[in-house]
Amino acid sequence: MIKSVCQKAPQILANWSDPVFWQKFAPELHVCDSEFISNQTAVSFKADTLTDINTDLLAEGYTRFQPKEWLSDMSLLAGHVERLHTQNFLPVFSFVFDEYWLLFAKLREALSHVLGAAYQIMPETDAYISCPPISTKLQHTGRRYLVF
Repeated sequence: MIKSVCQKAPQILANWSDPVFWQKFAPELHVCDSEFISNQTAVSFKADTLTDINTDLLAEGYTRFQPKEWLSDMSLLAGHVERLHTQNFLPVFSFVFDEYWLLFAKLREALSHVLGAAYQIMPETDAYISCPPISTKLQHTGRRYLVF
């Protein structure tokens, strides 16, 4: 069994670096699609919301703020992370797709407010599959949550 996996490893690794492989894996998402990226718009924030986000980040290290209009289909993105998981990929492979990086671009106004207008560093991020705590009512559904 191990020998078989090791023999397949070069092809598996080659697939992982091939945009066509990922596009076939999730045809509803985009991989290095400059036209798609250039047609996106940013989320707009009210001044008091930016202040609240800044306060949250400084005090807690995160914010629970969710724009009413993410301008992205979050259920599609969450479903995709779940699909990666069920196909034995780590959730971090979601960042192969443009839509996940666009979340940062769309939140530029909020990030600039917190980090300064000329920030040069991308905030640390990851994607996780998180099982609900045993005490929740959703326990029996086996539903997982997407966390960015």
